[in-house]
Amino acid sequence: SYAIIFVVRFASHLRIRDKLCTFLVALPFAPFMSYIFYWASVSNNRLSRFLRCIGLKGSEYEPPSESQAEKLGVTKLQEYFAKKLVFHTGFVLEAIFESFPQSILQCVAMIMYYNENNALFDDDYSGHYYNVLTFISILISLISISSKSLMLSGSLNVATFFFNWLCCVCDFFSLYLIFVWVFFVPDIVDSDVNGHGVDGG
Repeated sequence: SYAIIFVVRFASHLRIRDKLCTFLVALPFAPFMSYIFYWASVSNNRLSRFLRCIGLKGSEYEPPSESQAEKLGVTKLQEYFAKKLVFHTGFVLEAIFESFPQSILQCVAMIMYYNENNALFDDDYSGHYYNVLTFISILISLISISSKSLMLSGSLNVATFFFNWLCCVCDFFSLYLIFVWVFFVPDIVDSDVNGHGVDGG
């Protein structure tokens, strides 16, 4: 995804063959694309000058003038987050395509690990526990995704803007809860408490 965005952002004016070459050259630099996108967005930067020298185009952020912003009805808040979205394109992609799937996999693995330990050991066994580092990693991923969703919660009204952001955050947490409910096997299943562990008759 990083290499594709690099081609769209810096090589959209080239021919198909040149775009393909640019894509292949950009692949090894994919881990650094977040910083490249940020650096290229700064006005009068050396990276943009280098890209222009090799036939690509710059991608410096140009804020709209006051007359343009007033004509388009762009508020200061929208302009601020539009600037952040241009500067932090790589970090937003990282949150969507890396942090989000990775945290879901960690959540599922943690639940399945707990279920497996419950099936192998007694309830008083002290070895089946959650890894604290896994909790911290999932929490950091949630915070990262929630902070990036601020840039996608556009609205002309400040209260509506933050309401949209809170809705996005609630959706993220709800998705995690769904995965927990799907993969979690409670201890009460197949126990005498609900009758599943009692023989018939």
